[in-house]
Amino acid sequence: MDYCNSIGREDTSTIEYAEFASRVEHIIDRLSPAQARVVRMSKLENLSNKEIAIRLGINEQSVKNHLSKGLKYVRYHISRMLIVISTVIMSCRL
Repeated sequence: MDYCNSIGREDTSTIEYAEFASRVEHIIDRLSPAQARVVRMSKLENLSNKEIAIRLGINEQSVKNHLSKGLKYVRYHISRMLIVISTVIMSCRL
């Protein structure tokens, strides 16, 4: 089955999500070690900035800085990825 015919099908949505999650993980892996650790702790473990600061033994402001810079990078690369995906989807509908 070609990609255009599989978009949105229930049996491919799990695969598509897994692919997206994998790509996001690769984006996070490209952050500095401190930024990646803070982003994961904040967004995947749902820890507060204060909890992260205590666990890492760093200033809460440092957590905020790592999180801000890390999320800016992640958002930028996810938005670029979504532009490519939407372009592919639109080309399938033409």
